[in-house]
Amino acid sequence: MNNKIEMNQESEEKMICYCKKVGKKEIEVAIENGASSLADVQRLTGAGTGSRCKELNPKGVCCHRDILELFDNFNKKKDDSAPNEKYCCCENNQEET
Repeated sequence: MNNKIEMNQESEEKMICYCKKVGKKEIEVAIENGASSLADVQRLTGAGTGSRCKELNPKGVCCHRDILELFDNFNKKKDDSAPNEKYCCCENNQEET
């Protein structure tokens, strides 16, 4: 897998990660290309690695739930034996934007 997947931004693309400006399509492409966890999506796209969700996201919450929902949509969610990925990037992130 590449370190970062590049995508052309479409004018009407739905934004998922406002901190890092990552759209839904870019995350879907990462999943289609083998990302199998939240950590994979973070590494490939940068989504979910910011720390200003409450300030930048209109929902006022971390984007990780939206990313995991995309896994559900693609039937690629990890099985129950996988490590718990229900953390918020704002709480566990050490990078400042």
